[in-house]
Amino acid sequence: MLEPCWRAVCASGIEMKLSLLITGQIRNEAEFRILVREIDCIAHRFHKIVFSSWSDQLRLAQATMSDKKTGYHIEFCDCGHLLPLIDTLHGRFKSFLAQHQQLALGLDLFDADSHVLRIRADFKSQVTGHFRQFVEILDAAWRLDESKCLILGAGGFVPCFFEDRILMLTPSAAVKLKNMPMANIYKIDHYNIYPEYLIYSTIIDWYDIGEIFLRHDHMYMENACLSEYDRIAFGESYDIFVERYIERFEDSFVFLGDAAFEVGMYELFSEIGLYLGFDSRDKATFKDRWRTKVREFYNCSDRLDMANPPEKSRGFDGIESEKQTLNMFKNEYLCQRYSNIVEWSGLSKESIFYYEYLEMVGCSLYFLGRADHARPILDEVVASGKAGQECFFYLVMIVASAGDYGRLEQISRLFLERFPNETRVIEHIEGVWKSVDRTPPSDLKFR
Repeated sequence: MLEPCWRAVCASGIEMKLSLLITGQIRNEAEFRILVREIDCIAHRFHKIVFSSWSDQLRLAQATMSDKKTGYHIEFCDCGHLLPLIDTLHGRFKSFLAQHQQLALGLDLFDADSHVLRIRADFKSQVTGHFRQFVEILDAAWRLDESKCLILGAGGFVPCFFEDRILMLTPSAAVKLKNMPMANIYKIDHYNIYPEYLIYSTIIDWYDIGEIFLRHDHMYMENACLSEYDRIAFGESYDIFVERYIERFEDSFVFLGDAAFEVGMYELFSEIGLYLGFDSRDKATFKDRWRTKVREFYNCSDRLDMANPPEKSRGFDGIESEKQTLNMFKNEYLCQRYSNIVEWSGLSKESIFYYEYLEMVGCSLYFLGRADHARPILDEVVASGKAGQECFFYLVMIVASAGDYGRLEQISRLFLERFPNETRVIEHIEGVWKSVDRTPPSDLKFR
């Protein structure tokens, strides 16, 4: 006989329902069977269990998770088929659409007052073997405060870039995700269209953070801490945006590690080891990192102002328009329409993204077999201090083919200094030296 459905009583005195949603692809059937066994042990704790995925995945899941085999009822949600988008161009958008489809349809099967734990069918981590303990921590955390979503970690300096492989949703957050207005994706820079940002920015209340902060492409970085694009967009108000964002974060989310500490379960939480490579795993670190970023922003801005005062006349509308044009160029480049890049290069002369355009033009000329024309352009980008990996990647090949070994050494050093821990960079430089049968200087350290 099955144990009765488990429900927690929260601090508010209200009985809390907890449901489990499993989404995604079964990439390894053996690992999935292990996950199912973990769920079997505590299935009675969930008000409802739903597996929401593509049609072909449902057949695999049903073979492992049928009522006869598990002893408890599972609802299966058929989400149809993944859209045939090209990964190289639309990978993040494709990933978001896949998650949104499975989340929206799966969440619709739960009661409106149910908290939801979402895990992925292919998620392999330290949770395996500790699923019961993990749910116990989750239970205790929501008993303390059932009004906020729980997160495991936050990464970088992009708003709402939180761990999305495990979602811990309040009833109101689940409703927001289920009813996400897809029109929102047209209002932001398309480089923000990736799962973490769209999932968590739907949950958080943005009412006083500012549209600029929401729409801005925070992943665009230059000069280590900010670019002219960031500087014109935020001006002297970056600290205000960040403080409002931190406040809204605290209104909506709690780090699971912090909650575990509050309920006396931090040692158990540490044993499970749910770190997952994120920079911030507690509120204190999260706030400190963002405020450090603010100081770096203004320090860097002051240095840039001395040499190149920002063009405030452009305004946000102007800078956003320029960024959309840059996005169009990047799309052409990724589609390998190199002739278009070269033909349209005159459009970039007055842009604050001039050197990024110049890099794409130089690399496009290289691909079109015009290495002699590409070299001076890529040299100019390197001299500006704003060269990206693409520029270095092809310039090192151009100078090596030209037999300019002195310049090869210079570019190799600059490339390694700019990207010191990139395996792809190291292997590429090594390969270029070998291709011209040259031994690099002994002090040029690759490893």
